[in-house]
Amino acid sequence: MKRRSFLKFSATVTGLGLAAGARPGAAAGIASPAAGQATGPLLPSLDAMRRIGRLHLDARPDEIDAARALRTRIDAAGGLDRVVLRRVLGEDMRRNLDQHDVVTIEGWVLPRALVRVCAAVAVA
Repeated sequence: MKRRSFLKFSATVTGLGLAAGARPGAAAGIASPAAGQATGPLLPSLDAMRRIGRLHLDARPDEIDAARALRTRIDAAGGLDRVVLRRVLGEDMRRNLDQHDVVTIEGWVLPRALVRVCAAVAVA
């Protein structure tokens, strides 16, 4: 993973707290998202998710069946649309970080729920 991609991803994960409910921008006069706009965890690009997922599955081939099952759920829910992926992740990423349930990939510490979704995106 390139450093620039990781920095973008880190900013995304840092913004997870904001997406999960903390709205410090309200005090600064920044408006909340529009009514129809999706909220939830921010995600890296699909290419980055595929790379993370492939690295994880290479290290843990025993999890490929779980990744395929999750991919089936994702496809049934609407495919690789970001709104669908956010819905699948829900509060899992936040809970993983709070409970220190993380996975290390190439030196980066990521929430287990995100890695599982990345693995599901990586399987075809």
